[in-house]
Amino acid sequence: VPVWVKSIVANDIVQWNKVFHKMPDPTGAINGSNRVFVFDLKPTQIFWNGQKLIEDATVNGYSLATETATLTESPEVGDTIEGYATY
Repeated sequence: VPVWVKSIVANDIVQWNKVFHKMPDPTGAINGSNRVFVFDLKPTQIFWNGQKLIEDATVNGYSLATETATLTESPEVGDTIEGYATY
């Protein structure tokens, strides 16, 4: 597979010659009102129910302060938040 092809391999994402490792689940309640989640390390990418969020976007986005991400919307009960980093 060429390195420029985006593909998901186990818990890692291979994208344009970089490997993004799935991080442990962040802390923060997924309850329909909380928008703040804390990761173990600063994430490079954040996904909500499999959809990649965009940093500093006003919709479907998040802001990041070190390991703390504040989403633009609040995930509902049953949703998933995943972080990936290059470490």
